[in-house]
Amino acid sequence: MHEKLAITGCDRDTWLLKSKYPVDIVFKWQETIDLMTELFRAPAGFVVQKRVEGYQVVVASQTAENPYPADGSVIDSDVNLFCRKVIADNKELYVKHATRDKVWADNPEVFNDGFNSYLGLPLHWPDKQIFGTICVMDFAVTHYQEIYKRLIQKFRSLVEADLKILEQYLTIQELSMRDHLTGLFNRNGFFTLGEQALEIAQRMNKRYTVLFIDLDNLKQINDQQGHSSGDDALKTLANILQDRLRQADVIARIGGDEYAVLMVMDNMINLKHVIHQIEYSIKKVSDIKDYPFSASIGHSSICSHGDAFLEEALRDADRDMYRCKSKHRPQ
Repeated sequence: MHEKLAITGCDRDTWLLKSKYPVDIVFKWQETIDLMTELFRAPAGFVVQKRVEGYQVVVASQTAENPYPADGSVIDSDVNLFCRKVIADNKELYVKHATRDKVWADNPEVFNDGFNSYLGLPLHWPDKQIFGTICVMDFAVTHYQEIYKRLIQKFRSLVEADLKILEQYLTIQELSMRDHLTGLFNRNGFFTLGEQALEIAQRMNKRYTVLFIDLDNLKQINDQQGHSSGDDALKTLANILQDRLRQADVIARIGGDEYAVLMVMDNMINLKHVIHQIEYSIKKVSDIKDYPFSASIGHSSICSHGDAFLEEALRDADRDMYRCKSKHRPQ
């Protein structure tokens, strides 16, 4: 069964932080925000992204008066910000004189930095989900004419057009990392996501394990039962791995009959339990198949991060898998 190919919330949250993504879009946004603030004669303008953790300034105007740089920091979702109101209501917000409005008394943009005026609009992904906001802010009280509102709407349309391009890029990247037969990640996807997982593991002091799984007898199945049975065997093993492993584990078909898994595993007892569960499911399915369905599983621990360490761990797991396979062969 194929997994539905879709861009996840996590991908949307972290696209800017991944160097392989098209950061030239951010440069375009920087030019847009700088031009917008110049036309508004405002000290600050922003593109803010709503993330799971809170609100992050993606692009900030390059003006001396702007107190909020795009430094990667995230403001908690509970803080009473102007952008929070825009996102909650999903509509334009224009505040002319914030220091006179009790609603904004605990807004740090007002009581800490002295902003008095805010004009902002929600930004949307192509599927109409909220990306964040685009806005201009001023320390002075403002009285923007209607043409200024139309102007910021035009700037919003430019940014949303780029979000559409970005969504298409993410979809293509997702497809390029998938195995078309099983819906699992392919070798490229395994190493791309594996590197990211190991970087996170290093920060959290987690230990990862690599499994190497080889589908036995694929050539025999293809030769004796036909390629449709071989495809069925490959998809069946993929389904077993998806059923028995966690959603956070990176599961991939990395070769014709070879699968790899990268997962957090802190002790051998848990690892043996996971392998036993996979083997149990394989044995259960093999009883109802009309072809010889079995697999050999090897494993290797990995304590460091990076592509080279992942390659080494995969080779070690491959060697362990062959040791397991040789034990199962009739003498």
